Amino acid sequence: MVGSAVQLATFANAKEWVKKWKWFPDDSWLVPLAGGMISSVGVAVAMTPFDVVSTRLYNQPVDSEGRGRLYRGFLDCFLKITHKEGVLALYKGIVPAYVRLGPHTILSLLFWEELRKLTYYYQHH
Repeated sequence: MVGSAVQLATFANAKEWVKKWKWFPDDSWLVPLAGGMISSVGVAVAMTPFDVVSTRLYNQPVDSEGRGRLYRGFLDCFLKITHKEGVLALYKGIVPAYVRLGPHTILSLLFWEELRKLTYYYQHH
């Protein structure tokens, strides 16, 4: 949910920003490509803390009843990380996260935009 929200919100704004600064012609496929590249950074920044907390929850040892020995849940894990290691600890692994999330975001948004243009074209011609 967080990734999709950031992806869509930043993509629309990034495209407008690219158009405003006239990096490429307005109808060029490079506009959504650049917008997707900018959006992908926002997605990685928004998603990495969730990935770090989730990974720690999944990898913690459990007791005989299956309860975690280190964290009681998402919020407890989040608070312990930030108190013990600082806020930047939530961004451990952001480069691998970007390598995983970036291409997916860029290509998904580029293809979505180009398919939207084709759909609009064929509906009006």
